[in-house]
Amino acid sequence: MFRIETKSKVICERIEAGEFSIGKFRIFAETGGYAGVWIPIMVRIKDVCLRLSAFCNSGFGYIDIPRSRTPLISLPIALLLLKDIVKPRRALEIIFYGEEIFELDNIRHVDVCLDAGREKKQWIEAEVYGNIKLLGKVIINMPLMKGIGVGFRSEDWEDGLWYFLDNPDIKKKSVRPLHFMYEAPL
Repeated sequence: MFRIETKSKVICERIEAGEFSIGKFRIFAETGGYAGVWIPIMVRIKDVCLRLSAFCNSGFGYIDIPRSRTPLISLPIALLLLKDIVKPRRALEIIFYGEEIFELDNIRHVDVCLDAGREKKQWIEAEVYGNIKLLGKVIINMPLMKGIGVGFRSEDWEDGLWYFLDNPDIKKKSVRPLHFMYEAPL
């Protein structure tokens, strides 16, 4: 697991709910409507930094043991379009000919940290993938959760409760889910 330390302040954009047009795509950023554990994170991808809510998914990751400890994050294609990380033409190719999970062109890693009011931010390098069919969720796996210092108990999942690894007795309530949907041109 890679740790990235930085002393400089990072200014990240918070994406608000709304409807956006990117080329011929309509993008919808919506809040609410999902169960589970959602935590506030910041993601640095290229020269963009975003404040997002991430869905904690213990089943997302590699099956093989050597790679199972790799921190992973999956970003929805609608978010990637909205932030000009994927161009509309490439998005159409991915949607019509691609897989549910896809690699980003020329981007293999992003930096992720918890955005939960702690003074010291611990940035973790994570492998990044795009997704087209995961209900517009930003998804992180267990190794990334561990790297940024959070966990949850399976019995608390339905109630959306999580905790800081260094203080597991104090549970935090999930943040409001932010998810990204799209309508593609025919």
